Amino acid sequence: MNSNTIIAVFVFGTLILTLFAFFMIMYVVVQKRKQFQHKLEKQELEHTFQNEILQTRLEVQEQSLKYFSEEIHDNVGQILSIAKLHLYKIAKTTTEEAIQNNAKQSTELLTKAISDLRTISHTANGNMVLKAELEDSIQKELSYIRSAKNINCTFDTHGDSYALGEERNLLLFRIVQESIANALKHGDPSAIQINIAYQPNDVTVSITDDGAGFDVDGQKQGAGLGLNNMNTRVALLKGKLDISSAKGEGTTIKLNIPRT
Repeated sequence: MNSNTIIAVFVFGTLILTLFAFFMIMYVVVQKRKQFQHKLEKQELEHTFQNEILQTRLEVQEQSLKYFSEEIHDNVGQILSIAKLHLYKIAKTTTEEAIQNNAKQSTELLTKAISDLRTISHTANGNMVLKAELEDSIQKELSYIRSAKNINCTFDTHGDSYALGEERNLLLFRIVQESIANALKHGDPSAIQINIAYQPNDVTVSITDDGAGFDVDGQKQGAGLGLNNMNTRVALLKGKLDISSAKGEGTTIKLNIPRT
């Protein structure tokens, strides 16, 4: 092998090694950039998730305060007004029997008002909702609607329940709460039914009402009825949202959320 051949082989080998080193460096740079981009996206997603959790906490507490004020005005206020009327009658009554009767009714009404206030304070306590399990929060929500709105509310669970975590519970409960609020505001239902089905890998929640219903396709185009907020929260939970409705046929909202 002459010197020219040796030089050519050396140059070719050096070129190959240089190209190999270049591609290896480029590969490492690209991978590092991907990792950095993934880290940024993960941080942004976490930031979005935490912001949504904070917003959801505020909304749940605001809704709880709204329930509290409505119930005091519509229910407790009325009871106290009637009790006041009976007390006024005592001052105007001369017979012992009538006085005792009005006093008894006043006492019963005041006792009921105190009991209702205690119930409301627990139902409307936003912090308790945040810490409660999903099923307990839904039960309290339906209990209020059942008594305050005179609507037939049913709640069933299927399968062995398991914890989803406080933050995921909160997001899921707020979606349920928004679904109920939409039904009450736009559908005028006489009945609302909620079902939770626990599967090994996911949870399915369905909210059904017999209200007026609406055009799903038209509503999606308008992005109304709080659907944007619901879709955002479902996406954060990595779940799926399905809405079935037609005018005059009620509405069913179905959520499917992975267990982890």
